[in-house]
Amino acid sequence: MSLRNTLRKSFGEQQRFMLLLIAPAVTLLILFQAVPIFIGGSASFRDWMLTNPKKTWVGFAQYVSVLTDPAFLEIVLPNTFLFMFASVTISLVIGMALAIVLNRPFRGQKMVQTILLLPLMVAPVIAAIMMRWMFNDQFGIANVVLEALGGEPRAWLVERWSAFAIIILTDCWLWIPWFTLLLLAGLQSLPKSPFEAAAIDGTTPWRVFRYRAHAAPGDHRLHRYPFDRCVPHLRHRLGTDRGRPRAPDRTVQRLCLRTGVRLPRFRQGIGGGNHRRPDHSGGGAAALPYSRPREKSVPVSAPRRGFWDSLAPGARRAFFGLALAAVCFLFAFPVLWLMLTSLRPESGVYYVHKGLEFTLDSYKQVFSDERLVKAFINSGAIATLATFFSLLVTVSSGYMLSRFRGPIASTWFGVIYAMRCVPYITWVLPLYFVVQSYGVYDTYIGLLLPHIAVHICFFSWLMKGFFDGIDPSMEHAALIDGCTRWGAFYRVALPSAIPAISALAVLCWLFTWNEFLFAQILTGRNTPVITVVMSQFVSEMGLQWNLMSATAILALVPAFALTLFGQKYVIQGLRI
Repeated sequence: MSLRNTLRKSFGEQQRFMLLLIAPAVTLLILFQAVPIFIGGSASFRDWMLTNPKKTWVGFAQYVSVLTDPAFLEIVLPNTFLFMFASVTISLVIGMALAIVLNRPFRGQKMVQTILLLPLMVAPVIAAIMMRWMFNDQFGIANVVLEALGGEPRAWLVERWSAFAIIILTDCWLWIPWFTLLLLAGLQSLPKSPFEAAAIDGTTPWRVFRYRAHAAPGDHRLHRYPFDRCVPHLRHRLGTDRGRPRAPDRTVQRLCLRTGVRLPRFRQGIGGGNHRRPDHSGGGAAALPYSRPREKSVPVSAPRRGFWDSLAPGARRAFFGLALAAVCFLFAFPVLWLMLTSLRPESGVYYVHKGLEFTLDSYKQVFSDERLVKAFINSGAIATLATFFSLLVTVSSGYMLSRFRGPIASTWFGVIYAMRCVPYITWVLPLYFVVQSYGVYDTYIGLLLPHIAVHICFFSWLMKGFFDGIDPSMEHAALIDGCTRWGAFYRVALPSAIPAISALAVLCWLFTWNEFLFAQILTGRNTPVITVVMSQFVSEMGLQWNLMSATAILALVPAFALTLFGQKYVIQGLRI
């Protein structure tokens, strides 16, 4: 058999279709992620400094230097693990609690859901500005409240553990809405009939949450299974990734950014699920051949009345309303305080808790600044273009991963999995040299293409999950009727995935609009973006908190509008 025939047999029509589906994603991933990772890895073995253009090979000397550094071993690593554990645990627990609350209808649910999702639209740089202002040791609201309660003011951001706690608080505030969205979508996709049966049998809400109720037709007994068997498909929705403190409480990511040494960042994921084992204890000689095995059941006993059940319905509603109002206030307060600061005159911004004078001068200055206006336009254009092209690339990639098996699909899945495990803090600095070498630094293309590349792994993964939930039988029928593979993809698969694509579009736009690090590294005077510009309000008197706050509030407006009208599609899309 000739080589040509061998290649044709190995790469038939299906294989060529698979390669074409992922070709744009592969190209971008190589140019704007694999190449910077390779350069970064090479730099970690060299004396790569601006003062040493020879880039002398030093082997593992830099790794040895880092791994034997007492600050790394005694401060950086413990802080990183503590930060990861505390942030993920708190975000998961609170996110699950909020998802359970939002999964049950109540008056004002849409408004509460919008408030609880408010941090999702806030850029990390804005969150840092808000928390830094609130915990300012001289003028922050935290010390004002502390003094009103009879305490002494504290230097919150100077003391190690208080600074560390504020960093965890900020990270949880940002990520809890994302956990809430994922878990709410998972809860809404659960079958309702077992829980309705449990409610009819008189099971308390806590037992319904902890155990899954399953009643066979005509059987009024309650079959209970552990919680981890009740919602196994919630597990694959969870993932972690975060990090950032300052000097005495720094983490691995902060150290990487400061030194340029390429170090791994830990990620964890939860996947899989448990399948219920059938009970084959029934049957016997007298059993009919077609009779199903009898299932063990636990008779329903009268539920014990706890403190919550002993309260009158009116008291429960009042307690629930007050608790929900307190949670909403905690989620909305940082943004409200930022808005209050933006409305204060420049002379009174440091004494915002004293007096009721308000003005729009800060907003007028923002609109009169040509660079700020240009930054808003650039951010909107880049977010929109990145969303459009990211969807073009990742939808086809996710479709290939979902619908096909074999070496090509497994290899591509392994590549994006491995790339996703490499945090971009380790290759964003080499990306600067790559973009410069391509001649697209400080241009739309130079900022747009890296954004698309960084979206490929995560969004391909999400799209694979979306397409996995769509029945492929219609596509098979279209192929049998003579439709091409491209025709089945465009005419059958894509229309079925519109809810998921809409959800992905909202998330992609928000991620790009709120991105700071890429913009900081890859842009200059020609293409300023709002997340970078708002962090540069510094005068001879220090930070211009009023202008910075006004710009941050204006940056929240489009994100808030998109989230307000798109949250329904996000939840529906994540349910697929």
